[in-house]
Amino acid sequence: RGAWWSLGIGAALAAGAAAVVILNGAEVVYEDDTLRLTFTFLVLAVLIVVGGATIWLGMQARSDSTVMDERDRAILERAPAVQSVATLITLAVWVIGLVEGFRDAGAVPHLYLHLVFWSCVVMHMLALPVGILLGYRRR
Repeated sequence: RGAWWSLGIGAALAAGAAAVVILNGAEVVYEDDTLRLTFTFLVLAVLIVVGGATIWLGMQARSDSTVMDERDRAILERAPAVQSVATLITLAVWVIGLVEGFRDAGAVPHLYLHLVFWSCVVMHMLALPVGILLGYRRR
């Protein structure tokens, strides 16, 4: 349940951050303090929600409570494998898109570096609950 909740809330917050950029444009968000702070707040909220859920799940796994059994602990140990794949796919999409989008200009504007960084961090965080859910699906 914790993975579903953290994924759902985290994905909604991430979608909100993406919507701020898509609806206003990367340049406008970078220049407008209110939009930039809104974007940053939403991204940090993703980190807090998913990070908090991850910490809670880790504490449950380390405790001697009967909430988690050996199967749960094994799934939690394997779940981070999904994170590297999600992060690399996100980075590959950005690199291909930016190289093709700014081919004629010869350089990518530095404001996109913020978007690349934050999207990779968000995808890395969201991939953990996905890995947990995939672990239960396979069992």
